[in-house]
Amino acid sequence: MPKPDTCYMIFTLSRGFAIKEHGRDGTSHARPHTPSITPGEYLALGHALRSHIQKKSNDNTNGGKESNTTEADPNPLMSENPLIPCPLRSHSEVTLNRCFSKRLEEKPTLQIFFMGDSKIRSIYFAFLDATRSMKYNVTFMPPLETTRGRPKVTEEPLEHFLATRDKETVYYSDQDAAASLRPGLLVSFRFVEFKENTKTGRSLESGLLRSWVIGTTPLPDILVIGYTSWALILQQFIASLSYSDALGLLMTMHKEVAPLLQQLSRKTRVLFHAETARERLGVQPEGPDALYDFSERILQHFLKSPLQDEPPNATDAPTPGAVPGAAKGLSESPGGAWWWDSTLPHHLATVLECNDLYRRNLTHLKEYSDLRNNCQDQLHAGAATLDLEVAMLLNFVCNSYVQSGKRHCCS
Repeated sequence: MPKPDTCYMIFTLSRGFAIKEHGRDGTSHARPHTPSITPGEYLALGHALRSHIQKKSNDNTNGGKESNTTEADPNPLMSENPLIPCPLRSHSEVTLNRCFSKRLEEKPTLQIFFMGDSKIRSIYFAFLDATRSMKYNVTFMPPLETTRGRPKVTEEPLEHFLATRDKETVYYSDQDAAASLRPGLLVSFRFVEFKENTKTGRSLESGLLRSWVIGTTPLPDILVIGYTSWALILQQFIASLSYSDALGLLMTMHKEVAPLLQQLSRKTRVLFHAETARERLGVQPEGPDALYDFSERILQHFLKSPLQDEPPNATDAPTPGAVPGAAKGLSESPGGAWWWDSTLPHHLATVLECNDLYRRNLTHLKEYSDLRNNCQDQLHAGAATLDLEVAMLLNFVCNSYVQSGKRHCCS
């Protein structure tokens, strides 16, 4: 049985636990808990994590301490991450196959649902890539294909889908990736804007959340959601709204969505992904960082606010933290939507590295063009951060189902 809260502590820094920081001299100390981590604290953690990563990299070179390997660890935060209290496990095809097999023996379906903008889409595709040994077939609806006037639902292997379909389809179509190797495993993606419907005053996407809450649509086992930057850009630049008007509309959206996420978290696990949009030197900005920070503070306020009333047919919802059909690793944790901000300092560490290269006129180096850093993109995290996020999800899903000699997170 997993230790209580070890899964929660993978994802959430805004918690009642000390966060270890490493100073320039290599010593570590605990930072006192605050209810919400401020943007300045996230940046300070990014600086500390960058120093930690550089130190580990130096230790694996001839100029540093002796090491058992001649190559730098491609993901040095798997075995030792100063921001989480336990090591992450690197899952192989063998352990993934064993994990999904055992989970599907316990419950015939396992759906991991990604819902949000392009940042969430990046995690979705990174997750499919990391688990591609499951041999996914993607069901989707091409925007221009119809059968007798009705939209044509198409299914094809993931590799063929990514290689042959246009960007519009790959980026924005509703997708359900079913594992042919392990039937019952389903990984879904919905690109959402949370635009208000002029007739109902509600967004179409909130309708899906509401249908999960009241039970008219089958629940996913895990929901990963995040949408702030796209919604802000959509309103600010496409609709030509002022900063204050755009934030006003976002506040209305958050006020509608947050209670639904609270109610939904009583039935299944909900992870809200923290905003990664950060200004980078030499990159056209999509609005100042303060806009995104303020929007997230509004959302956190509504997520922490007590619910005013219960939705219809939802009085039989499980107690907070309970997740039907997922007794191992998912049920012994704090209730409510989990704020997934534990990889934000890692992302900020790469932003700091990119900005440092730009200041020193070193943009010609491979480190600057490396997609693992993604220096030329203001909105999206690099592949190194995505790999860490997928590892966290897989540790969350699999560690209590696959034994190991070490005491990993969620095991």
